[in-house]
Amino acid sequence: MHIGCGPLFAVCWPLYATASPWSPFLAAAVPFLASVKFALVANNTIPDLLGLVPGITRSGQRQELLQGPFIYGIVHAAVAVLCWRQPAAIIAIATLCGGDGLAEVVGASVTSSKLPWNRNKSIAGSLACFVGATVLGTAMLGHFINCNGLLVSPKVGASLSSHMWQKVALCALLGTLVESLPLPIDGGDNVTVPISVLLASRAILGA
Repeated sequence: MHIGCGPLFAVCWPLYATASPWSPFLAAAVPFLASVKFALVANNTIPDLLGLVPGITRSGQRQELLQGPFIYGIVHAAVAVLCWRQPAAIIAIATLCGGDGLAEVVGASVTSSKLPWNRNKSIAGSLACFVGATVLGTAMLGHFINCNGLLVSPKVGASLSSHMWQKVALCALLGTLVESLPLPIDGGDNVTVPISVLLASRAILGA
């Protein structure tokens, strides 16, 4: 879920009406309503008919839905509304999903040395985060460029294709460093990673 849902959500953005001011809100409703459902299941307000608790939590506890999964949906909704069809939004989602998501998988399955500043993170996981974010970010940004799906000025649009993967890699590197930091809240990197990449993308790409 962590790796696949975000990119699938984002690559559908060009399907929404470009001229409609409601498009980002309609798109954002999908992850937002998913987060609402996570909250309702976590609080035992509605039954877990889809098996969300065993399927997307690590501990098997309902309350965990209010941490990473809930934040994940809210962040995607916020990125869609605030940075609709902007390069920064594409790279932020790619880093959160292809980077942070892949880091969790690789870090848990590949034995490697731990990071000196965070013993819960490994070198293999951080390397996977950087590579995954760079590859997915470049691929997604290329998709948006090819289908004219970005809402940017002609000047910015013309500059995006120049050294694109290197620019994405710089953003991914910052996202990887932020992902590696110890945080007091489980799932907090679902917030810190996209925010840092959004800011880096604005500075590096100008959009």
